[in-house]
Amino acid sequence: MVEVTVLGVSIHAEHFTLLQPSASAPTREPLYSFNRVSTVVSPLWRLAGYDFGLDVHEQSLAVSWCGFEPPAAEQLFLDQVMPRLLTRDSGLAFHASAVAFGDGLLALVGSQGAGKSSLAHRAAMRGARWGADDSLVVQRQSHAWQAIPNYPFSRLRDGALELLGESPSPLRVRGKGLYPWPSAKAGPPQWFILEAGACSAVVPLPRRVAFDALARNLRVWANRIDRRVAEELLALLADCPTFLLTVGRGEAELDRAVDLLQRIGS
Repeated sequence: MVEVTVLGVSIHAEHFTLLQPSASAPTREPLYSFNRVSTVVSPLWRLAGYDFGLDVHEQSLAVSWCGFEPPAAEQLFLDQVMPRLLTRDSGLAFHASAVAFGDGLLALVGSQGAGKSSLAHRAAMRGARWGADDSLVVQRQSHAWQAIPNYPFSRLRDGALELLGESPSPLRVRGKGLYPWPSAKAGPPQWFILEAGACSAVVPLPRRVAFDALARNLRVWANRIDRRVAEELLALLADCPTFLLTVGRGEAELDRAVDLLQRIGS
């Protein structure tokens, strides 16, 4: 269960109930809110035209937008807003996809368009359990780092479907096809920094290089890296291995990259 505590009030994802808007013109009234609180102050984040903000007492979160697209709001909330809230005071959230072949999660990190979702989707097609599509939360629990699965869908552009041999999904969110997968359990993460290459290969990364790569892909409260975040990132890298994974072009090289992930993660 995804949960966040704001000023002592425990908020669960299931508490965000869709409030049906009027049948009239599109509105910017809050349509999702905890305890149906409708007063929202300055937005914390504006994502794809959706405003997410805390109420005046910082005890409720609501989202408002022009138009009415509940699946898009749900995807943005679970995949981008909730990870930031969960890591407001502890833990880290990354722009990353994740799958699992064994007990731990294999986190795929890279810039937009690096192929995270395509590689994770291909791994899921070959039996991996799903961890995350676009955001991954890690927290230290009982002296060990745990990566926490959140959004149990992959989202793919139409251009990626042909490479993967997938049929277009009838479910679409923000211009991409949506595909459900069985969720993985929380587990210790291993990190893979994705990079295009002539062929698929994996090599360990020095800690300093790994720090820079992961820091560029952090999703943090207020969009800034403070001392607490930097210290937790250093502690994470001291405990969890990080690799550079080059992924070659074409279906065969994508399968080779999955083979490498499966070998390391099993």
